[in-house]
Amino acid sequence: MTESWFLDHYYSKIEKIIEENASLLESIKKDGRKIQISSYYPIQSEVDILPVMWKLLEKYDMNHSLPVVTNYEEPLLFKEWNKGDEMTESSVFKVLEPSRGKVVQPQILIVPLMGFQDDCHRIGYGKGFFDRSILALKELYGDQTLFIGVAFEAQKFDKFTGKMCGSDPWKEDKNTKISKMRAKFKESQNI
Repeated sequence: MTESWFLDHYYSKIEKIIEENASLLESIKKDGRKIQISSYYPIQSEVDILPVMWKLLEKYDMNHSLPVVTNYEEPLLFKEWNKGDEMTESSVFKVLEPSRGKVVQPQILIVPLMGFQDDCHRIGYGKGFFDRSILALKELYGDQTLFIGVAFEAQKFDKFTGKMCGSDPWKEDKNTKISKMRAKFKESQNI
């Protein structure tokens, strides 16, 4: 899939979620803070959200960051990163991360999903990096956070079983917007 395909299929949906949460963004800016948004550098067959991010950043006054894995038991760090900045492979989890950049705490976090259900339960790759990070950001900002999950419709599951049925911060907290994301990403987007 091309960059233009991702822009055609995802930009307006994510922009709409951001616009629906304009009051949240205004409350963040009212406190004198610049909005920090973090996305991810795609691996394997994840949705490549970066073309969407570049277009969003042209319109909205936000700083962009990417996650950095420090160790298996800690929340992710988030380092400011812009198109063209140097990347390095993580020594902990084989993903590309910013080589340098200011460490920030994003109020908006765009997260790749391995799978999701209608009831907003989600799964990732199973190491809990984003789960720990979501909890830490909620603790830091309270209700001044926005979490947007991104997946293809083909990644929807009717039911998770086994270890995947445990606690899920997306499902348990009313501040997450995955249910709104679910409705917006339903339009026949298949791998």
